[in-house]
Amino acid sequence: MSVRQNSDKHPFFTVVIPTYNRAHTLTRAVESVLKQTFSNWELVVIDDGSTDGTEALMAECTDARIQYVKTSHAERSQARNTGIQLAKGAFLCFLDSDDQFLPNHLAVLDAYIQQQPNVHVFRTGAWLLLENQGATQCLMEEGGEKEPFPFECIQTFAFHRSLFTKLAFDLRFAGSEDLHFLVRAGLAAPVFPIPVWTVVYHSRQEKESVSCQAGWKKTMEKLTCIDDILTWNNHLIVPYLQRHRCLSSLLLLRYAHFRFPELPFALRQNTKSLGNFPLTYLSLLSRILVVKLRECIPGAHVSRRF
Repeated sequence: MSVRQNSDKHPFFTVVIPTYNRAHTLTRAVESVLKQTFSNWELVVIDDGSTDGTEALMAECTDARIQYVKTSHAERSQARNTGIQLAKGAFLCFLDSDDQFLPNHLAVLDAYIQQQPNVHVFRTGAWLLLENQGATQCLMEEGGEKEPFPFECIQTFAFHRSLFTKLAFDLRFAGSEDLHFLVRAGLAAPVFPIPVWTVVYHSRQEKESVSCQAGWKKTMEKLTCIDDILTWNNHLIVPYLQRHRCLSSLLLLRYAHFRFPELPFALRQNTKSLGNFPLTYLSLLSRILVVKLRECIPGAHVSRRF
């Protein structure tokens, strides 16, 4: 395994962390980069206008490889694009401020990059850590509703900097920008999967009072994102996109229970999904109905995966 000397001018990896009011988890993310066994990296933390003490927290970081930049609040896509513009590394990695790299993450990427010099996009595997539960090893292909599919878990990827001459994060999306970007990157360059699990993806349980409004907004954005992708992408992970288009439509019906004036809109979105992808929609609907039926039977096992 190759090890490079640190260089302020020429780090091999640039890790970009966008953050907004996550001082309580940012320390964990930054420390996971500091603990990397591969040391030739730089870390660019883009603070998207935080008001929770993030700036004071980052002032305590004295490692010369860390660059902290505070901007006005413009959402995550813009923050990541700012990090890309500042990056000096040959390969760029992205880490969310509530997730973490395992200590071997960059070393594993480096080893495969040296073996595959003509490949420009690599990805490892992720561990899914549910709040108050243990970690599970995510599949390297499409998983369940709660399991990050590789084309949404950007934390596992490394991109050659040459890709960013044509690619950037779409400012229209602040929650589904990973999916939109990764499909475009996958069309631009083949993705090399590395069968080593080096990232921990933290999934937090939100309070129901918050999750209805936030969930509706997040689901609407995902629908818009998927519909946009389907207008220009006709082969890369299309079954996955169709499935999540149908699932997002069904989720709108759930949220419409708390937002009754939005019910006609949710019904129109479900009609569109049913008309365009009938087999996928009916399959998901049947699975959801089975889950709901089991919830009504005392002692029955309830599956949490659609």
